[in-house]
Amino acid sequence: METWKLLGILYLQTGLCLVSSVRVIQEVGKKAVLPCGTDLSGTIVWKNDKGISVQSRVGGSTPYMQRKDHPQMKVLIDGSLEISDVELSHSGSYKCEKDKALVQEVELFILQVTAKPSSTLIVSEDLELHFQAAPQKSIRKVSWWKDGVKKTSEPVLEIKDVQTGDQGTYECQVEMDNGEKRVYSRIIDVKGFSTTPSVVYTEGKRFIDLPWSFNFKVRQTPLLNEVEAVSGGLYYSSQLIRNLTVDKGVACWSKTSTCESIKNQDATNLNIIVSSRQIGDHQMDIVLKIQDRQKKLQRKLCVANLTVSASQNQIFLESNVTLQCRTNCIEKTEKLCWDHQTIGQKICGLPGQAMFRKDVKAIQQTLGNWTCSVFTETSIIRDSTNFTLKLTLGFWDLSNPLLWVSVVVGVFVLLFVAVLITVLTARCRRVRRARYRTWLLENLNQHRMCECNGFAPKRLRENI
Repeated sequence: METWKLLGILYLQTGLCLVSSVRVIQEVGKKAVLPCGTDLSGTIVWKNDKGISVQSRVGGSTPYMQRKDHPQMKVLIDGSLEISDVELSHSGSYKCEKDKALVQEVELFILQVTAKPSSTLIVSEDLELHFQAAPQKSIRKVSWWKDGVKKTSEPVLEIKDVQTGDQGTYECQVEMDNGEKRVYSRIIDVKGFSTTPSVVYTEGKRFIDLPWSFNFKVRQTPLLNEVEAVSGGLYYSSQLIRNLTVDKGVACWSKTSTCESIKNQDATNLNIIVSSRQIGDHQMDIVLKIQDRQKKLQRKLCVANLTVSASQNQIFLESNVTLQCRTNCIEKTEKLCWDHQTIGQKICGLPGQAMFRKDVKAIQQTLGNWTCSVFTETSIIRDSTNFTLKLTLGFWDLSNPLLWVSVVVGVFVLLFVAVLITVLTARCRRVRRARYRTWLLENLNQHRMCECNGFAPKRLRENI
């Protein structure tokens, strides 16, 4: 009797030692393999807690067995159960029996990480990252991270109005009930305009190239499920100046219905050349499509005009003058700076300031060329223009050429007046003398006539 008890206890201990329990964790859509053991032969039956049973005869070169009503499940040659394209419903407890004896217990844990509407989005769409698990009770903590920064401690991460800066790798960190930690990644790609300057400077050019760049190949025919252009246009002062041509998913500014001429150009930009006289805002509208989703994107680009002036037109020595530099648009990180040709001291305004004034005292050292430039954060000049500070000469200043012109003109006028007076005076004298002689001759003739008549006035005799 005691012998049978000892044998029973030994059998139970041996059986308990043979039966082991493992946990298999797998993502939705992948393949899960549930181990049964080693050196197995005989009839293998796999059962789960949902009543599904898969049976196979294992041994030698026996091929796997697969149930027609459960085509995702099959028993491999080594007795393992393979489940292809696992779903959340496949989670649960599985038992492997050999000749009706329990050999292995396996807990299949299924989790799912999804991105909605998809892993590739268009700028301004809303992104949702979801984590699901079955059974849920096996999860202790879930958190979402990006670039080492925790985004949320919830299973769902929502990002509204995504931008290109939101793209990258998102990590879902999962802590299980047994302390095990796992990380699952999702790469999110956001398509749209790439980061380019929003201000273009003319720099004295007749024509300028407006950069409209994208972070995908907008000038090439897209593959399936890739982003493509649908329509668009370029506007200046709210007026349409050019329509976008789309030919088989290829976008260009061609005036014809095809885009054959742009094959050798950069596939990621839709640059367009406009006249530098078009100062101010230009706006591009473009409709992008991915799968069955469409989004209209807009981007503004400003053509800047840099001008300089002084607070007064007449500048005299020792006077205070305010030099003004102005632009109609400027980047937030750029700044206006004044610089003198000989002083060499650069004085700058605040970043993003579209107007900068510099007070100058008009002395010999500050005269000459002042240059106003637009500088970036890295001190690169985007545009510049010059202003010459020069004195307004007084009339009595000996260096004033107008004074000497006036003197010369005055001398000529005086000489002319003197000559004219001399000529008129001489002429008047001649006239008076001629009249006097005439008078004398008339009186002499009259005297002679009187003498002939026996009469000679005393006054005439005295004058004669």
